[in-house]
Amino acid sequence: MIAPNDDATLRIKAAYDAVDYQCSAYPSSHPDRLATVATLLGVNPPALATSRVLEIGCADGSNIIPIAAAWPDAFVVGCDLSPRPIEHAKRLADEIGLRNLTLLQTDIRALPEELGSFDYIIAHGFYSWVPSEVRDALMALIAARLTPNGVAYVSYNALPGSRIRQIAWDALHFHTDRIDDARGKIEAARTLMQLLAEPQLAQWKADGQLRAEFADLAVRHESALFHDDISTPNDAFYFHEFEAHARRHGLTFLSEAESRFMGGSGLTPAMKRMVAQCDRITREQYLDFARFRRFRVSLLTKAPSVSNYGFIPGRIANLQVAAAATLIRSMAEAEQQGQPRESVLREGEPLVTRMLLWLAELSPRTVSVADIVAWLATQQAPNDRRPIELLLTEVYIGGVIEFYVQPAALTTTVSERPLASPVARAMARTQARVVNLRHEMVNLSDPFARRLVPLLDGTRNRRTLIEALGSDYDRGEEGLDAMLRFFGKVSLLAG
Repeated sequence: MIAPNDDATLRIKAAYDAVDYQCSAYPSSHPDRLATVATLLGVNPPALATSRVLEIGCADGSNIIPIAAAWPDAFVVGCDLSPRPIEHAKRLADEIGLRNLTLLQTDIRALPEELGSFDYIIAHGFYSWVPSEVRDALMALIAARLTPNGVAYVSYNALPGSRIRQIAWDALHFHTDRIDDARGKIEAARTLMQLLAEPQLAQWKADGQLRAEFADLAVRHESALFHDDISTPNDAFYFHEFEAHARRHGLTFLSEAESRFMGGSGLTPAMKRMVAQCDRITREQYLDFARFRRFRVSLLTKAPSVSNYGFIPGRIANLQVAAAATLIRSMAEAEQQGQPRESVLREGEPLVTRMLLWLAELSPRTVSVADIVAWLATQQAPNDRRPIELLLTEVYIGGVIEFYVQPAALTTTVSERPLASPVARAMARTQARVVNLRHEMVNLSDPFARRLVPLLDGTRNRRTLIEALGSDYDRGEEGLDAMLRFFGKVSLLAG
């Protein structure tokens, strides 16, 4: 595939050839999430199972391959400038046996026209890290290739929060720009950040915040440090600048991708009253000021909205519901510290607290709204007459539950012959971080757990699994069952 060979493109390609990027699945980028947000905001998004999906900057396929694996009737394309991660992605896709995935090593400006249009376009970690002409090419591509009711996902460094980050970036560039060797750059960057993180004689009140930023950078994974913090370009934007850029290409801002940033959660009553008076675009910018936002994930569309992109609680009725991953993690951390799970929930209505604890107990399973209505009928809540849609809207915008268009294709019940996700089985053969069936990353730090996942192809029972684990496995059937239950709780089991 021929790609433009301007100096900026060649520098970016060389950087990714020099240091591999640590890739992940990004839950908020999954088309089910994009379709869910669109549905709630009055847009009728394309059907998921037969959708056409494009990921720009797909790297080693960690984000796009699980999407293709979940929907064999979808048409899925991933492209990336660097050849090495694309080759890795192709090997993984071949091992899984995917036939609906096309992987291209190309610049987006050379993306073949014959690929046609796409219902969902994902560009994570791209907009802020390319030259202005490539950013413009991205918007032009989305405008030209996005279907009329499609949704595009674009992430970028945001202002005003990135101002603090830019102080660290400036110091890093001053210290490392004259170093040609990639590894030398990384080591020099770490050394400087460690020095700057040490307490000095404070000259102003923000000193502590800056030191914390330096300390965080000093221990960041080398991939993020090299490709995000000392990369060139590395730009940040105010939301209103990004929105104006999209609008010039005929694209409409739909929403922020993550529910916890959709409303006024965490703001003072006075700030909520102030932003309530603004139009929705102006409101987004003021919310960024109030939250000192440093990173954004914005959704774009060309579709009209029956609610003028306002939230429609009534559309919740046909969605699936699950406890948010952030809530589950917080509860697990509380238990590790000897505190009850409910301690992470803000003091509020007892009924809502009980519902969240119930959903957390069911996690990672999803349930229908009808299931929740049936559960509520068993609870003692005679004074709560709110429609279920309004109750769920409040906790969704609070970021403690998630909605899905489709039920999760997973199980928490360990069968006689356990079956793990085919993507996780293939990934576990070469790495400890794998993608689960909720499109999240799971770290298999236990070497036996990592060895076990590829064996879970639905053909082995417990006896043959123990035999296949090898002669050094010494935890018996009890240890095996513990690992299998863990796999169920972290969404790795499909059957």
